[in-house]
Amino acid sequence: MNKIAVFFLFLAFQSNAQLLSGTAVDEGRLILANSIFIQEGTIDGWATFELAINRNGKVTSAKIVETNLKRTTAKMQIRDYLMTLKFTPGPHYPKFHHAKVKITLYKSVDD
Repeated sequence: MNKIAVFFLFLAFQSNAQLLSGTAVDEGRLILANSIFIQEGTIDGWATFELAINRNGKVTSAKIVETNLKRTTAKMQIRDYLMTLKFTPGPHYPKFHHAKVKITLYKSVDD
């Protein structure tokens, strides 16, 4: 039963709803791959990061804004994932766009 609930939880968070705000969001800049905003971790929690995105669509920095996570390793897991995101490239975008993103971690429950 828990696996079914987790599956539907993945579907619910697999949208741009967790792309919260910023100039990239305001100007309609999209994430190229189907991104997952909920990940399996060693603890339950969430973190909001401010991303800087260059004209090529690459995330060049991810700074933590707010979190309820206490473990540095969990925060780094999220940051490492965010650094792999790719956004729509384009020369008409500013040198650096910004976006706030919220990622949720959940602790897997073994049956």
